[in-house]
Amino acid sequence: MLILRSTVVLLSVLAVAGCPRQAFVPSCDDVTSSPAASEAHPGIGWSGQDLLDRVSGTSTHPGAWELGGTTQVTLTVTPQPATLTLHTLTEQSPPPGVPVANIAPLCFDFLSVQTDVTLVTSGGALNETLQATATVTAGDDNPLTRAAQLSATLDPASVNGTYTVTEIDPDDWDSVALRLGVDFPPEGGSRGVLGVQAERTRGDVAEAMFGPVLSWPEGAGDDDDAADDDDAADDDDAADDDDAADDDDAADDDDATGDDDDSAPTDCAGATAALASSIYAGIQGCTATVRLDYQSLAILGWELFCGSYSSPTEAAARATAEAATGYGLGSSLLGGPAPEDQWIWWESAGDFGGVGVVSTDTGLATFGGSTVWDGAGDITYPSTWQDPSLLSACAPMSLPPVRRGFDLSSGTALPSSAVDAAVTVVYGTALPAAFWSGGYVFDAVVLAYPRSVGAFDPETAEWIVLLSGGWLE
Repeated sequence: MLILRSTVVLLSVLAVAGCPRQAFVPSCDDVTSSPAASEAHPGIGWSGQDLLDRVSGTSTHPGAWELGGTTQVTLTVTPQPATLTLHTLTEQSPPPGVPVANIAPLCFDFLSVQTDVTLVTSGGALNETLQATATVTAGDDNPLTRAAQLSATLDPASVNGTYTVTEIDPDDWDSVALRLGVDFPPEGGSRGVLGVQAERTRGDVAEAMFGPVLSWPEGAGDDDDAADDDDAADDDDAADDDDAADDDDAADDDDATGDDDDSAPTDCAGATAALASSIYAGIQGCTATVRLDYQSLAILGWELFCGSYSSPTEAAARATAEAATGYGLGSSLLGGPAPEDQWIWWESAGDFGGVGVVSTDTGLATFGGSTVWDGAGDITYPSTWQDPSLLSACAPMSLPPVRRGFDLSSGTALPSSAVDAAVTVVYGTALPAAFWSGGYVFDAVVLAYPRSVGAFDPETAEWIVLLSGGWLE
């Protein structure tokens, strides 16, 4: 899986970075060896036995079906010690005389082991036996707080339980598979997502999508009758379970403190793993929109927008911005035509103005806000934000090479110092590590967002940071 991710990244990063196609883009050479199980490896901070111990065993957690209903998920992992492998990654050397793209790959060593896995839900929807690869990768975080990961693919036609794919219509796609991703945190147990991945090609257009089927732990997970609801995965009436929807809404409430979810990560490794499970739920791109206080640069809230890759036209992006944010159809495009990060539709505040922003990677709206002359505008999109504590505090990382910004008071470019100051704050959270854990950070856009112009009010103004990345096409 790690090599596949690298291949996908390198095929597309040329377009992201604007490099000439004849340039050499360095990736990582993988040299494998069979280590002694007791040997701790520099950089990784784990021995093979540490990996075996972390993933081995049985855990049971309350889970939630995407289409409604709850269940008990039991995961049993049996490692095969003889398959324990150390992967030593080194950056490739360019051929003589070939220009080199200014891109540094992340060549982190990792340990892997093949495992036998059983995945069972209490109502019989899943009763699966499969093979999976478990890994732990070197990083800049504390090895003692790092999670191990496990990944596997399952053919829906071979499912032994009663589950069938109803989240999408399989007949509309060329290929459909179930993908399992599991983290094993240091506190024990497991947290995972089973999702459906589909791909198709229509003419010259290739499409891919991913949607969750089952996830665990299931929030509070305290329903004593949870085990009885498992058959809801096969029951159309399961969608009537209002409690699950209410729990999801609470997580997005502006006033939410996070106290309702005792499992919310507060450490860097936990926050990184939680974010990565959303960012890498499929082959997709994501934009993390982060709000900063204008004066203190404190994080006020954030939201994540992920979706399948698309190439929206200017007209389509403008229409999306108008529909989601209220700004687009009568607005000017900042930064010139054919942007590679965000479409930014800006309307100067003669009396009333604003901005609507759409990702060039996914075609999704990522921010909208109004501005009032000598008044008080407000954010129009999104309507809810996640709690800043869920991002945690992490060791700072190097800033992305592609970054820019705009002052929405005037529609002019921000100085690089202002852009860097805002991006640096976001780079002190778990977001960049989560993006890099399975792909790339593509770019960052910073907006100086004033709710009021004419009489600028720094107490109500904000910095908006749009950090994009993920899998690449």
